[in-house]
Amino acid sequence: MAFLFIRAKIIKASSGKSAVAAAAYQAAQKLHDDSLGMTFQYRHKEEVVFSEILLPSYAPAAYEDRETLWNAVQAKERNANGHVARQFIIAMPKEWTREESISRAREFIQRNLVDTGMVVDWAYHMKEGNPHLHCLCTNRGFKKDGSWDARERKEYALDETGQRIPEIDPKTGEQKIRTRNRNGSVVSEKIWKRKTVQSNPWNSRQFLHELKRSWVSYCNSYLQGESQIDNRSTHEQESNRVPLLHEGPEARAALERGIVFDVIKENQERRRINAALARIEQLIRDARKLLDELREKFIKWRESHGQKRSITAHELIRRNGGIAGAVPGADPRNAAGAGAGRTIEEIIKAAEKLNTKTEHIRKRQRR
Repeated sequence: MAFLFIRAKIIKASSGKSAVAAAAYQAAQKLHDDSLGMTFQYRHKEEVVFSEILLPSYAPAAYEDRETLWNAVQAKERNANGHVARQFIIAMPKEWTREESISRAREFIQRNLVDTGMVVDWAYHMKEGNPHLHCLCTNRGFKKDGSWDARERKEYALDETGQRIPEIDPKTGEQKIRTRNRNGSVVSEKIWKRKTVQSNPWNSRQFLHELKRSWVSYCNSYLQGESQIDNRSTHEQESNRVPLLHEGPEARAALERGIVFDVIKENQERRRINAALARIEQLIRDARKLLDELREKFIKWRESHGQKRSITAHELIRRNGGIAGAVPGADPRNAAGAGAGRTIEEIIKAAEKLNTKTEHIRKRQRR
């Protein structure tokens, strides 16, 4: 089965990150960062088999050059909130060939990112066992004249009836007034509340959720049967499985050198819990199957013996010393194989212990 993995990252200049460096890494190129006066070189990355820049409407053709694009972005975003670019890392289905992956990735990126107004610099990394995409995207689109669009704008805040909301002076309880000099004349004007509105929804959780749903739908249009991606959460799948943490290439590389990161240890523990939960779930399924068989045999036995007084299966089993004696022909080995030898109290204790451990891990994950 293909799996869903889309991770969104923000390239922050305030954290010392460089969009030029990120672009050089994902495309395996040598690029110079004008703002830092540094050159980044990643030509040794053999896993990068394809890269390109896709431009939306009104974007200048000059931005097809990677170095020109990201230096321009960093110059534009220098006085913003430190968010220079957005990056998506997307796991590709292993069932697709190299050619299929590149063609389908381009189509998906064009429809879901570029057509919304983003410039997308993307690359396909064909790493063994982990084919994936890197998509470096701009935070703002373009105006019709080819200049950068604003990331946000101010609008009047409106009440439930669609009317502007006055800014009230707490000292007087009246609407605030300010004076301005217009063409040599002093004029007074009322002050109204304003709000900041994003020019696009790219920073919203909803946008990321929609992107994930669209990716699942797109992949599943090509994948068949058990190869399809299941986008449901563990809760939606009615599963008690504890989700695994993303380990990342650094942790896996360290593991090959004998160094075990905390995230690796955590996932090992979660896999042990999931294995125990799977065994309990199988035990429950086997027990239900056995009870269904017992119920059918009990009905037939009662009919064949002309049982007039209605008694429960539980009472019948108790009278006859257990499952094997309750139903003629019942095989004790089958009962033992289905887990009847384990008491209910033992199962409940084991389940409570696992539930406590699972909840503890989930709380740690939320922190």
